[in-house]
Amino acid sequence: LMVMITNSGTDRLSVCWREHEMACAVAAGTQTPDEVYEYVGETWPGSDELFSYVCALDKDDDPFEDDSCWIKTNPLMGVTVSKEYIASQVAFAKNFPSDAPGILRLYFCVWTDAHSSWMPRKTVESVMTEFDIDQHEGKPVFLGVDLSRHQDLTCVAYVVPTGHKEMARPDGSIFLAPTFDAWVDSFTPADTLRERADRDKAPYHQWVDEGYIQAIPGERIRYDYVAYSVAQADKKFDIKAVAYDNYAYAEFREACGALGLELVHRDHPQGGLRRNKPDEALVEQAKAEGLPEPGGLWMPGSIREVESLIMDGRIRLRSNPVLMTAMMAATFSKPDALGNKYLVKDAAHRRIDPAVALCMAVGAAVDGAAEPGANLDDFINNPIIVTW
Repeated sequence: LMVMITNSGTDRLSVCWREHEMACAVAAGTQTPDEVYEYVGETWPGSDELFSYVCALDKDDDPFEDDSCWIKTNPLMGVTVSKEYIASQVAFAKNFPSDAPGILRLYFCVWTDAHSSWMPRKTVESVMTEFDIDQHEGKPVFLGVDLSRHQDLTCVAYVVPTGHKEMARPDGSIFLAPTFDAWVDSFTPADTLRERADRDKAPYHQWVDEGYIQAIPGERIRYDYVAYSVAQADKKFDIKAVAYDNYAYAEFREACGALGLELVHRDHPQGGLRRNKPDEALVEQAKAEGLPEPGGLWMPGSIREVESLIMDGRIRLRSNPVLMTAMMAATFSKPDALGNKYLVKDAAHRRIDPAVALCMAVGAAVDGAAEPGANLDDFINNPIIVTW
């Protein structure tokens, strides 16, 4: 007796898919079952030697809108898995389609494609609003810098801690979690703007006119121009750290030095399976101030932080169509074999730089902040609670 059990998958060229199709055929009693798998009762050589039990939704079932179909793929719902837990997974999938395929596979036995968009418009809109960044003058700010090739978008993201928000645990207890405001500045060469607008199918001229993109004179990105923008921000805010991708950063860092900027630069790897080693100076500073030690930055961790902040309503993104486009349409989340997510783009002309810069800035801001599991007593000396 050989027993096989498996979840649904994504690869229709795999042994798993072949066994799944055989199991469905045996359960339907025909080698060519219809789309509703009506039982026919035919036999063919070998079919009587296989017993199959296939948990599946019916043709028109929508598990994201109708919970009455959940029992079909979760026959032990209420015993081994609670209905409330499945509901929480469905809510997460609605807000983050990048996780929807996995949830459809694991909880609803649906064979899916491998990829989908990171965030839909309504999810981003739930935290995107207008606010005056001048209200944060003098406050700590964390930067994420995504430098482009000489004729694309270069982006600088700013993230400011704003306080804490009351959150509830499943047991009803209350804790405080940090909140943030964020905005993104984008830069692009002015002289090639029309050509790239046609190529990328994006309204760059309109975004420049509305102030969402700064057009730099010339045919290439000038990192000294971007560094000057950061220098102006340094006069207004207390820049704590700049998270960066290694691409072309040496040239940008040199430009910052030429302007007399003394910044803490934190390497933020875009890939890899392990975090970057935390900055020793920041570790010592955290110890001296009694704060959690920074754990080092990496993109999968920063992506998870952005998702959590948006899901919890703990971040406000300043209204920006460039950022909206990057997060909604151009950005895809691609899990690796261990489930770690990375930001990629679905086509060469897509621009995901604003989203990448935001993730790096959030990673730098959250690293070392109080964990969401912190108790109210941990904030007894800092009782300010920000709610929106």
